[in-house]
Amino acid sequence: MNFSQALLVDPFRTIRFSRRIARANAEVRAANRLTIGPIIAYGHPKTATTSTQAALRDVSGVGAFHAHVLRSKHFTWRRNNLVPPCPSGVCPEDSPHQWALARAMAGTRSVRLITLVRDPVAVQVSWFFFGLQRWLKSRRKIEADSIKPDQLRDVFFDHFPREGVLNWFQEEWCHLTGVPLEDLDRVREDGFAAVDFGPHHACIMHAHASDEDKQAWLEDWLGLPTGSVRFPRTNVARPRSDEASRTIMAAVGADRELLDRAYGSDYARTFFRPDTIDAWRARWEKHACEL
Repeated sequence: MNFSQALLVDPFRTIRFSRRIARANAEVRAANRLTIGPIIAYGHPKTATTSTQAALRDVSGVGAFHAHVLRSKHFTWRRNNLVPPCPSGVCPEDSPHQWALARAMAGTRSVRLITLVRDPVAVQVSWFFFGLQRWLKSRRKIEADSIKPDQLRDVFFDHFPREGVLNWFQEEWCHLTGVPLEDLDRVREDGFAAVDFGPHHACIMHAHASDEDKQAWLEDWLGLPTGSVRFPRTNVARPRSDEASRTIMAAVGADRELLDRAYGSDYARTFFRPDTIDAWRARWEKHACEL
């Protein structure tokens, strides 16, 4: 959707939004003048983008940003909670910075991407609760404990785009970088891998690695002294009741097809060892037994 088309949707929001994009462009241009430059925590929602950005925010010479999508086909001018997911499950986003960051990626100055990978089923559950307002297309926030258990399960299985995390790399990361997924299999054993593409650089690492390992990987990759990066202990998940959590976790653990699909995916097999996947699966199946 271009600017003139956006005006037909919501002219007042579009004008305000274009101003926010202009401010984001200025921030990215300023980051380009720094010694290291822009670094984007780039990943599927609820996969540590916020904590990674926070870890880099105070690093000298870095302009830290985060984005869930950087392909223009996944950009929307509308409020994203009112826009349906793509058939792949990837959700269009309306962050002003994604326009500025995509423009920077199309340039000749170096930009760095940091992407963390996590248990895909855990991402599905976290993303479900975080985006509940979106799945129900509500203009107001919705608390999970206000929904009856049967209805909550219906939303998860009938309206929530669970496949998004499984398809995000192919739909976003690989398309943007031109690097095929199979070239990233070092992450499976080492927990970390770095690649270059054009003038840009990217790294992928395990979200479940220790903070000390993640910090050391980033310091080495960026050529920084030890102690330069510190991952904060932050959790931006929306609070939810124990009953709502148990309802979804038990439903997930009992759904063999869901677990087969997630843990048999290219995403899971590329980034995680079979024994790690088996341990995660056993943990989810245990939730079903505990209900």
